[in-house]
Amino acid sequence: MKEALLDAHVKLVKKNAITIAALKARIKELEASNRRLHEALGKKGAEHHLHINEEYIDGLWYPNYKADPRLVIEAMMERKDWPLFLDYVGGDYYPPADPLAGNISLIDCNLILDKTGKLRDAAIEWLEVKG
Repeated sequence: MKEALLDAHVKLVKKNAITIAALKARIKELEASNRRLHEALGKKGAEHHLHINEEYIDGLWYPNYKADPRLVIEAMMERKDWPLFLDYVGGDYYPPADPLAGNISLIDCNLILDKTGKLRDAAIEWLEVKG
């Protein structure tokens, strides 16, 4: 996913549709919210070094929680308080009737399919309020 994001930005730069400064601003803006969630989860970003047209863009890389809400779900399911978060976003959590079966978690498909960051933003809000 990281490579696809960077490739898209490189194509924009090569077409001269965007300046290096604008590219840096775009990357910084995208990473800001993803960084907030990643850090709220107690995780650290991975270093990246991008070289475009003799300029370097260095920084930390964070998963794109906005574009792929499944990453939010995976990260939140690792937490013991997952059922509380699920309740916060309007989902349901059912312990198994059969001890060999797994727990059942239901979440609105619109949140899973959303590419605007609704689930990421809900997770940030919940984690920061829960503090």
